[in-house]
Amino acid sequence: MADEKKSRYTGKYEIYKEDKFYKYRLKASNGEVLFVSELYVSKDGAIKSIDAVKRNIESGTLRIIKDKRNMFKFKLVAKNHRTLAIGANYSNEKAAISASESFKRFAMTAEPVEIENVDSEVIDASMTLVEIPTQIDKKTNGKYVISVDENEEYTWALKASNGEVLVDTEGYSSKNGALNGIQCFKDNVLTSTFYCSKDKNGTYQFKMYSKSGRVIAIGESYDNKNRVQSVVKSVLSFYENAEIVVPEN
Repeated sequence: MADEKKSRYTGKYEIYKEDKFYKYRLKASNGEVLFVSELYVSKDGAIKSIDAVKRNIESGTLRIIKDKRNMFKFKLVAKNHRTLAIGANYSNEKAAISASESFKRFAMTAEPVEIENVDSEVIDASMTLVEIPTQIDKKTNGKYVISVDENEEYTWALKASNGEVLVDTEGYSSKNGALNGIQCFKDNVLTSTFYCSKDKNGTYQFKMYSKSGRVIAIGESYDNKNRVQSVVKSVLSFYENAEIVVPEN
């Protein structure tokens, strides 16, 4: 009976090359794509990430997060607050919870395999490079807003002058941790590469990668690619001179 259950929940991590980078996706036994990784500069980096996901399924935190557009996704976070996996965007919490449960069922037992041909119709999170304008209008009336969420963790958000959220992150254990996160973001903006990611449910967001290939920031979800391009331009306009607003406690 145990062997039957194990066989039933045995998926696979498919490792493949996209442009000059490596990625992997977790597929259920029925072929459904449950999760697609970020970019890695080497195949070894992708394999190490798979190992980290498998180690942290039980010891880490698998949470459901909601963005400012009321889109939901699951997120696997290690004990050291490192984000290991982020699911696709869903229009309701129930669907995101269901996706997280499927992810957890298959992530532990799936084994990595390398593939050459990727079916573009089922791939989640296809990536395209965001073109950066040569001239950026530097603005001074944005804000980095630090707050405390329902998990009693610190978050920060970069907001434009009209209050629009351009970037937000969560999971810091202290106010200083959030402040350090803001500084890391600011230090990396000009040397990072921005990609537009499209998930399997047709929503778009930007992902900001450092020169070493580490994800520094992920944007909100949008309905079209042009909106992502516009938001990246706003990030470049506001990030440098935005005021930092911290909670009193």
